[in-house]
Amino acid sequence: MDDGSPEAARSILGDHKIIGGTANTLSDVLQRMNEPCDYIGLGPLRFTATKEKLSPVLGFEGYRQIVEILKEKSLSVPKIFAIGSITLEDIVPYNRLEFMELPFQEKLPDSRPLLMNLKK
Repeated sequence: MDDGSPEAARSILGDHKIIGGTANTLSDVLQRMNEPCDYIGLGPLRFTATKEKLSPVLGFEGYRQIVEILKEKSLSVPKIFAIGSITLEDIVPYNRLEFMELPFQEKLPDSRPLLMNLKK
């Protein structure tokens, strides 16, 4: 599936809409950082059946490596959202990765009590 370019989306939607770009590799992230994206959907975290041609699975370690390289290059870490089979159990590990964001994170500033209640 071709989503089109962030530049094309920005020219159609203007500056008052939120536009994201998808990334799977450090190279993809660097490209998205130079485009008019408000956030980057990075993944997949793990295998997902929702895509026919799935990019290589990153796992938590893949996210860490990409962000560490950005920091080593003295680049600002962009707003990154995890994609690819994210589950409720991922909330706590993601909260430990200070650079990561989940789409619902702002609604759940401290997700640990919620997660514990859901597991009861």
